Amino acid sequence: MAKYKQRKRNLYNDNPDTYALSRSKIDMFLDCPRCFYLDRKLGLAQPSMPGWPLNSAVDHLLKREFDHYRKLQQPHPIMVQYGIEAVPFLHPDLPILRDDVYHYVGASVVDEQTGFQVQGIIDDVWVSPQGELHIVDYKATSTASEISLEDEYK
Repeated sequence: MAKYKQRKRNLYNDNPDTYALSRSKIDMFLDCPRCFYLDRKLGLAQPSMPGWPLNSAVDHLLKREFDHYRKLQQPHPIMVQYGIEAVPFLHPDLPILRDDVYHYVGASVVDEQTGFQVQGIIDDVWVSPQGELHIVDYKATSTASEISLEDEYK
Protein backbone atom coordinates (compact mmCIF):
# COMPACT_ATOMS: atom_id res chain seq x y z
CA MET A 1 0.00 0.00 0.00
CA ALA A 2 1.35 3.40 -0.98
CA LYS A 3 2.23 5.87 1.72
CA TYR A 4 -0.30 8.67 2.15
CA LYS A 5 0.76 12.28 1.85
CA GLN A 6 1.08 13.56 5.40
CA ARG A 7 0.96 17.23 6.37
CA LYS A 8 3.53 18.45 8.91
CA ARG A 9 2.17 21.96 9.60
CA ASN A 10 -0.74 22.99 11.83
CA LEU A 11 -1.00 19.64 13.59
CA TYR A 12 -2.59 19.61 17.02
CA ASN A 13 -0.28 19.08 19.99
CA ASP A 14 -1.53 18.50 23.52
CA ASN A 15 -0.08 21.69 25.03
CA PRO A 16 -0.66 24.57 22.62
CA ASP A 17 -1.07 28.17 23.72
CA THR A 18 -3.60 28.49 20.91
CA TYR A 19 -4.63 26.19 18.10
CA ALA A 20 -6.16 27.55 14.88
CA LEU A 21 -9.43 26.06 13.62
CA SER A 22 -11.51 27.23 10.67
CA ARG A 23 -15.28 26.95 10.38
CA SER A 24 -14.83 24.15 7.85
CA LYS A 25 -12.67 22.17 10.31
CA ILE A 26 -15.31 22.60 13.02
CA ASP A 27 -17.88 21.32 10.49
CA MET A 28 -15.57 18.38 9.74
CA PHE A 29 -15.47 17.50 13.45
CA LEU A 30 -19.26 17.62 13.71
CA ASP A 31 -19.70 15.51 10.55
CA CYS A 32 -16.92 12.98 11.17
CA PRO A 33 -14.84 13.13 14.38
CA ARG A 34 -12.56 10.38 13.04
CA CYS A 35 -11.83 12.35 9.85
CA PHE A 36 -11.10 15.42 11.99
CA TYR A 37 -8.64 13.44 14.16
CA LEU A 38 -6.86 11.99 11.12
CA ASP A 39 -6.59 15.46 9.57
CA ARG A 40 -5.68 17.64 12.56
CA LYS A 41 -3.68 15.20 14.72
CA LEU A 42 -2.05 12.89 12.17
CA GLY A 43 -1.92 15.20 9.13
CA LEU A 44 -3.88 12.85 6.86
CA ALA A 45 -6.25 15.09 4.91
CA GLN A 46 -9.45 13.97 3.26
CA PRO A 47 -9.26 13.58 -0.52
CA SER A 48 -9.63 17.00 -2.10
CA MET A 49 -12.65 17.96 -4.14
CA PRO A 50 -12.51 19.75 -7.48
CA GLY A 51 -12.61 23.53 -7.32
CA TRP A 52 -15.75 25.55 -7.75
CA PRO A 53 -14.92 28.07 -10.51
CA LEU A 54 -18.51 29.31 -10.87
CA ASN A 55 -18.88 29.87 -7.12
CA SER A 56 -15.52 31.65 -7.00
CA ALA A 57 -16.49 33.87 -9.92
CA VAL A 58 -19.82 34.81 -8.28
CA ASP A 59 -17.98 35.54 -5.02
CA HIS A 60 -15.47 37.78 -6.80
CA LEU A 61 -18.15 39.67 -8.73
CA LEU A 62 -20.28 40.24 -5.62
CA LYS A 63 -17.29 41.58 -3.69
CA ARG A 64 -16.46 43.94 -6.54
CA GLU A 65 -20.06 45.14 -6.83
CA PHE A 66 -20.44 45.74 -3.08
CA ASP A 67 -17.06 47.53 -3.06
CA HIS A 68 -18.57 50.09 -5.46
CA TYR A 69 -21.33 50.87 -2.94
CA ARG A 70 -18.83 50.72 -0.07
CA LYS A 71 -16.93 53.64 -1.63
CA LEU A 72 -20.19 55.59 -1.99
CA GLN A 73 -21.31 54.54 1.52
CA GLN A 74 -24.72 53.67 0.08
CA PRO A 75 -26.71 50.46 0.40
CA HIS A 76 -26.60 48.06 -2.52
CA PRO A 77 -29.95 47.97 -4.39
CA ILE A 78 -30.59 44.39 -3.24
CA MET A 79 -30.20 45.54 0.37
CA VAL A 80 -32.85 48.20 -0.26
CA GLN A 81 -35.08 45.66 -2.04
CA TYR A 82 -35.04 43.32 0.98
CA GLY A 83 -35.31 46.08 3.60
CA ILE A 84 -31.79 45.61 4.97
CA GLU A 85 -30.87 48.81 6.77
CA ALA A 86 -27.11 48.74 6.37
CA VAL A 87 -24.29 49.80 4.08
CA PRO A 88 -21.13 47.91 3.16
CA PHE A 89 -18.62 48.54 5.96
CA LEU A 90 -15.68 50.77 5.05
CA HIS A 91 -12.60 49.83 7.09
CA PRO A 92 -8.87 49.70 6.23
CA ASP A 93 -8.54 46.11 7.56
CA LEU A 94 -11.34 44.70 5.39
CA PRO A 95 -8.95 43.47 2.65
CA ILE A 96 -7.10 41.42 5.30
CA LEU A 97 -10.32 39.98 6.73
CA ARG A 98 -11.48 39.07 3.21
CA ASP A 99 -8.08 37.56 2.39
CA ASP A 100 -7.47 40.00 -0.46
CA VAL A 101 -3.92 40.74 0.77
CA TYR A 102 -2.41 37.63 2.37
CA HIS A 103 -3.17 33.97 1.83
CA TYR A 104 -5.26 32.35 4.63
CA VAL A 105 -5.33 35.16 7.19
CA GLY A 106 -8.90 36.39 7.53
CA ALA A 107 -10.55 37.11 10.88
CA SER A 108 -9.98 35.21 14.12
CA VAL A 109 -10.91 35.06 17.78
CA VAL A 110 -9.27 33.03 20.57
CA ASP A 111 -11.44 31.13 23.05
CA GLU A 112 -9.50 31.67 26.29
CA GLN A 113 -10.94 28.55 27.97
CA THR A 114 -9.88 26.07 25.27
CA GLY A 115 -7.07 27.98 23.57
CA PHE A 116 -8.73 27.38 20.21
CA GLN A 117 -8.29 30.17 17.71
CA VAL A 118 -11.38 30.08 15.50
CA GLN A 119 -10.51 31.68 12.21
CA GLY A 120 -11.88 32.12 8.75
CA ILE A 121 -12.03 34.29 5.72
CA ILE A 122 -15.11 36.48 5.51
CA ASP A 123 -16.80 37.66 2.33
CA ASP A 124 -18.08 41.01 3.54
CA VAL A 125 -19.12 43.15 6.50
CA TRP A 126 -22.13 45.45 6.57
CA VAL A 127 -22.82 48.11 9.18
CA SER A 128 -26.27 49.14 10.42
CA PRO A 129 -27.24 52.73 11.30
CA GLN A 130 -26.79 51.71 14.98
CA GLY A 131 -23.17 50.73 14.28
CA GLU A 132 -23.81 46.96 14.48
CA LEU A 133 -21.51 44.92 12.25
CA HIS A 134 -22.98 42.04 10.23
CA ILE A 135 -20.67 39.35 8.85
CA VAL A 136 -21.79 38.32 5.36
CA ASP A 137 -21.10 35.03 3.59
CA TYR A 138 -21.93 35.06 -0.13
CA LYS A 139 -23.35 31.80 -1.46
CA ALA A 140 -23.78 30.59 -5.01
CA THR A 141 -25.98 27.59 -5.68
CA SER A 142 -27.68 25.73 -8.47
CA THR A 143 -31.27 24.73 -7.82
CA ALA A 144 -34.55 24.46 -9.69
CA SER A 145 -36.56 25.62 -6.67
CA GLU A 146 -36.92 29.19 -5.48
CA ILE A 147 -34.23 30.41 -3.08
CA SER A 148 -35.41 31.98 0.16
CA LEU A 149 -33.57 33.81 2.92
CA GLU A 150 -35.55 31.58 5.31
CA ASP A 151 -34.11 28.32 3.90
CA GLU A 152 -31.91 26.15 6.10
CA TYR A 153 -28.16 26.77 5.68
CA LYS A 154 -26.59 24.22 3.34
